[in-house]
Amino acid sequence: MAYEFAHQDKTSINKRRSSEIKSLNSLRDSLIEKHNKLIGSVDAFEIDLTEWQKETKQSFSSWHTEQKDFWDETILAQSKQFQERLAAWTQNHTDTNNKFQEALRFESAASYWGKKLRHLDFKAIAGDHIKYQDLG
Repeated sequence: MAYEFAHQDKTSINKRRSSEIKSLNSLRDSLIEKHNKLIGSVDAFEIDLTEWQKETKQSFSSWHTEQKDFWDETILAQSKQFQERLAAWTQNHTDTNNKFQEALRFESAASYWGKKLRHLDFKAIAGDHIKYQDLG
C-alpha cells in the first residue's frame, strides 16, 4: 500500500478509486431504490391488511348478529310451542282429574246401590229357592 500511495499519480489507483466510487454510488443508489420499493410494498401490505381486517370484523359482526337473531327467534318459537303444549297437557290433566273426581263422587252411590242390588238379588234367589222347596 505504501508503494501505491507513493506512486499514486503514476499508477491506475486514481482510475480504480473513481471506478470504485462510481460502483459504490451505483450500489448505494440501487440499495436505496430496493429499500424504498420494499418499504412501499410493506406499507401497501399494511394498508391491505388493515382493510381486510376491517372487512372481516364487519362481516363477522354481521354474521354473528344474524346468527344471534336466528337463535333468539328459534328459542322464542320453541318456547311458544312448549307453552302451548304445556297448556294443552295441563288442560288434559285437569279434564281427566275432573272426570275422576266426578267418578269418585258417584262411586259411593254406585257402591251402595251395587251392594243393595246384590243383597236384593240374594234375597230374591233365596226366596225363590224357599218357594220351590215349599212346592216340591
